[in-house]
Amino acid sequence: MKVYIGGVGTCGCHNEKDELIYLIDFYGSDKNIYLTENVDDADLIIFIDTCVSTIETIECMLGTLNYILNTKKSNAKVFVSGCLAYNVKFKYPDAALNILNKTTIVTSSKIIECVLSYLNIDVSESHKLETRVPYSFKDDIIELSPCSGCPNNCSFCKSSYIDYKSRSISLDDIKLFAQDITTYSNNVLLDIASSNFTTYGIDLYKRQRAHEVISILSEPSNVQGISCGALINFYPELINEILKNRKVHEIFTSLESGSELLYNTMCRPISLNDWIFVVK
Repeated sequence: MKVYIGGVGTCGCHNEKDELIYLIDFYGSDKNIYLTENVDDADLIIFIDTCVSTIETIECMLGTLNYILNTKKSNAKVFVSGCLAYNVKFKYPDAALNILNKTTIVTSSKIIECVLSYLNIDVSESHKLETRVPYSFKDDIIELSPCSGCPNNCSFCKSSYIDYKSRSISLDDIKLFAQDITTYSNNVLLDIASSNFTTYGIDLYKRQRAHEVISILSEPSNVQGISCGALINFYPELINEILKNRKVHEIFTSLESGSELLYNTMCRPISLNDWIFVVK
């Protein structure tokens, strides 16, 4: 059986695509299951990493999906996941629904389980824990997402429309991943790309521990640089870690136009005065 896993672009909120590629590649060969880059020749098509951020994005994805449906093998099954499969932000027109109704819709939290069940692949519990670390590779850049989702419901943001409020990997798994990094190339750049990384540090680790995550991931000697994404809660320990850690060369944050009203609307744990202090 040949399996095609694709989508339109990549998504910072979901890394199920990379997990599926890894698991099928690892377990599939014994069952004569192989990944293919040729969608026309696939027996199973998984359309993932989908997005509903704009009308144009939706139209692009639906156009690609419609092409796949018209050119695929007649008996090939198509799974659609990601935000396109769980959209409540826009009302899809009938033409879009006609396309989606020809597929099997699976929410992101269920897509890995659903695909493995369809392929009759049994993954050991220990290996499931290992693959809870969502990561992807781009040359010598490893993109790691310790957490994703959003507990808020802002009408202007896509994150609140994904099918879970928040999820993360444990700090123990972060430590295991840091050990594995030593087996990669000599010059690795780490991109910690998470949704509201520092806010979730409170909810998921019960206390603010984003600084510990950054410190742990910078320990491997082959890590040359770290880019930290989605930092919106700059507590003292995090500021100290960023300033002293010579491997942290970039941070990404959302100033939201410096609007106190917007910070409150989004339940952001920071004020305009806090931002001014952090920038200084």
